[in-house]
Amino acid sequence: MRNTVDASSCSADGNNCEKYFEMLQKYDKMLYDFVQAEILHSIGGGVDATRFANDDVYKRDTILGISMTLDDGVFQTALSLAVHYSIPQWDLYMTHLEYLFSESSISAAVIKERIEKFKICEKLLQHKKAFETRLKDYIYPGVSGKDHEKLLMCLSLLEDCGDNEDYLKVKPSVHKKLLNKFKAAMKNIDYKKVMSPDLSAIYLTDIVNDSNVHMFAKVASDIPKKNGVFYEPSNIYRFWAQKYFFEGNAPNSKIPTTKSEWLHRYESCSNLLQRLDPADVLELVNYIIFSEKAFEKMSVDCRSDIVKRIIKFCRGKSSMHKSNILLSTEWSEAASSLNALHLHLQRLEDETLVQLRDSFDPKVKVYCKEFDLSKSDIEKLQCLLARIVLEGPDLDLLKTFISCCPSEIGWEPSDAYMKAIDVICEQIKHPLNSSFTCFKEISPIQALEAILQDMTKQQEELMMIEGMATEILNEFCQDSEVPVATRLSILQLLEKTNFISPEYCDLLLLYRTQAVVSSTWPGLQVSEEEVKDEFQRKLLFDSLLCQCQAVEHFSSLSKLLSHWPPFTPSESWSCCDEPWTKLLCGLVSLSTKEALSTAMNILEKALSYPKFGFENCQEVFQKVKEQNSILHIMKCALITNHDSLHSKAVDLLGNATQITTDDYDSELLDLILKRSLTAQIISTDLYKPVIEFLLHCQDDRVQEDYKTMDTVIKELHEAGYCFEAGSLALIKNSIHTGLSTFSSAIRVLRE
Repeated sequence: MRNTVDASSCSADGNNCEKYFEMLQKYDKMLYDFVQAEILHSIGGGVDATRFANDDVYKRDTILGISMTLDDGVFQTALSLAVHYSIPQWDLYMTHLEYLFSESSISAAVIKERIEKFKICEKLLQHKKAFETRLKDYIYPGVSGKDHEKLLMCLSLLEDCGDNEDYLKVKPSVHKKLLNKFKAAMKNIDYKKVMSPDLSAIYLTDIVNDSNVHMFAKVASDIPKKNGVFYEPSNIYRFWAQKYFFEGNAPNSKIPTTKSEWLHRYESCSNLLQRLDPADVLELVNYIIFSEKAFEKMSVDCRSDIVKRIIKFCRGKSSMHKSNILLSTEWSEAASSLNALHLHLQRLEDETLVQLRDSFDPKVKVYCKEFDLSKSDIEKLQCLLARIVLEGPDLDLLKTFISCCPSEIGWEPSDAYMKAIDVICEQIKHPLNSSFTCFKEISPIQALEAILQDMTKQQEELMMIEGMATEILNEFCQDSEVPVATRLSILQLLEKTNFISPEYCDLLLLYRTQAVVSSTWPGLQVSEEEVKDEFQRKLLFDSLLCQCQAVEHFSSLSKLLSHWPPFTPSESWSCCDEPWTKLLCGLVSLSTKEALSTAMNILEKALSYPKFGFENCQEVFQKVKEQNSILHIMKCALITNHDSLHSKAVDLLGNATQITTDDYDSELLDLILKRSLTAQIISTDLYKPVIEFLLHCQDDRVQEDYKTMDTVIKELHEAGYCFEAGSLALIKNSIHTGLSTFSSAIRVLRE
C-alpha cells in the first residue's frame, strides 16, 4: 500500500496525497497494534485487542503488566513493545523487579539470577533517587520479616542507591549487619518486628533467652525504640530479667509458689541485675512487683522483701560509684523511689485493707487490686476513689479507702464526689476518651442520677459540695457543644433531686420546649425569647396549634403544656380560649378513632389543672358528641367529676338504638362502676357487659370497693331494681367457692 501511494503521488493532487498518506499511517499503526494485541492475547495475556489499539493508557498498563512474568520470551516481548511504543524501559524493569519481590513463590536466588541476567540494577540505578523511593515504598514493605534472603537482597539494592538512612535513622548497611547477626542466632526471627519501635519491646521480651541475650545487648544501640531513640544494653537485659523471673530459663521451668522460692528466683537474677542501669531497675520492679502477675502470684510480704533487697542493691551501687557523682546520684534516687514503693507495700498490710481483700464482693476485690497496683500514685488513687463513687456510690466504702490512702492525697469524700461529677461531664463531651470502664455498663446520666440521689441522702456529710456540684452542672448545661437532649436530661435530674438553681429553671423550660418542638417540627427553631414569659409562650402555643395536622402534633403540644407553667386566664378569655380546650377541640376535629382515643388521654392531663373547669369540659364534650362515638362520648363525660355530664352521657346512651362491642371497652365499663352508674344504665344494652366485667373483676386479688358485688347489689337495690339486685345476690351466694371464676359466673348469669 505504501508503494501504491508513493507511485501515484506524482500525478495526484498534492493535498489529497498527503491526506491519504496520513490515513494510511493511522490505519497501519492501528493494524500493528491490533496484531500485537492478538499476539499478547494468544500468549495468555487476557488482552482486549480493540481497547489495546485505541487506548494508550490501557496499552501502557498492559505492556507493564506482561512484564510481570518469569517467561523470558514474554518478557522480551514486553521489552520490544516498550521500545516500539516509547514506554520508558526504566518503568518496565522496575515493574518486573517489584513483581519478583512480591511473589512469595519466587526465591531470592531466582531474583538474583534475573537481576544479573537482564542487568536490571544497571538500568534502574540510572535514576537512583527514584529507584530508592520505589524500593522503600513498594518493595521493602511487602517483604516478610522472616524472609531473610529477600530482605538482604532488598537492603543491598538500597545500599547501592547511596546507603541513606531510613525513617528509623538506620542505614541499609547497618540493617544488613544486624540481620546477618540475628538470623545466625535465631533462624525464624522476624526482623521487621525487632526493628519496629511499636512492637520491638514486646517481641524482644518474647524471643530473648539465655543464649541470645548477650547478642541482642551488643547490638542494642542499633535497634530503634519509641520517640526516635535506640535501645541500650541495659534494656535488653531487663527484658530477659523480667521474663526469667516469672518463666525461668526453660519452657518447663518450675514456677515458684512459696515466698522462699520466689526469693530464690530473685537471687538467681542477681547477675542480670548487675547489668541494669537505675532506670531499668525501676522498670524491673514495676514489672515483677507491681504487675497483675505479681499481684496474683506473690504475697504482699514476699513482694515487700524483694523490694527491700533491691533497695539495698541500689544503695550499694550508689556507694560504689561515689567517684562518679552523676551515676551515684542516679542510684541514690532510684533507692529513694524504691523506698516509697516499699512504704506503699507496707501500707497494703494495714488491717483494713487486709479485710477488704478478703471481701466476697467482687467489686471490692477489684478496688483492692487497683489500690495495690497504684503504687500510692496520687492521681491513680484519686481515679480509684472517683470510680467508687461512679460505680456505687458507697460513702462508707469510700471513707474506708480514703483512710488507707497516704496523707498527701488530701481528699475528703466530697472531693471524690466532685471528681466523679467532673468525670461524667468529660465523658459526655468526649465519650471515646474515657478510661473508666463503668460507662460500658451504665450511661453517664445514670451515674449522675445515682450520685445526686446519694448526695440528697447524705446531706449532712456532703452538704458543703451541693452548691459546687449544682454550679458545675448548671454551667455545663449551657455548653453549646453538649447536645440539647443531654443538657435537658441533666437539668431534669437537678430538678428531680432539688439541686437546680432558680436562675436555671428558665433554661430547663427552654430545653424542654426545644426537645419537644425539634422532635415534632424538625425545621422549627425555638429561641429563649419565645419562652421567657407567659405572653410569648401563648404566642408560640397558638403558632404551633395552627401547624397541628396529625395526632402526634397535638400529643407533642400537650407535652409542652405539661412542661410549661399554667397560663393565667385574662378577663377577656372565654372557655374556648383556654389552651387545653383549644388543643382538645382541635384534636377531636380530626375525626379519627386514634384522635378521639388520644383526646381522652390528654383530657385526663387537662383535668389536673384547676383552671380547666366545668365549662371547658362541657365544650370538649360537645365537640366529642359531634363525632357520634358512644365509646368516646361516654368516656369524655365519665372521666370528669361533673355529674351533669354523666347524666347527659347516660341519656345519650339510652337513646342509642343498638350497642355493639365497638361501643365499649374495659376502661369504660370500669368508669361506669366507678361513677356508680350501673342502675342508670340498667335499661340499656350496656348493662350486661357491665355485669360480666364486674364478675370478671372478682378474680382480682386486689379489688377497689366500687368493683365488689356487694357495692353494686346495694346500688341496684337502693335505685329500686330489687329483682336485678336479687339476681346478682343469688349469683354471688349460690356459686360454690370452687366455681367462683369468671367463666363459671358468666355461665350462671346466662342461665
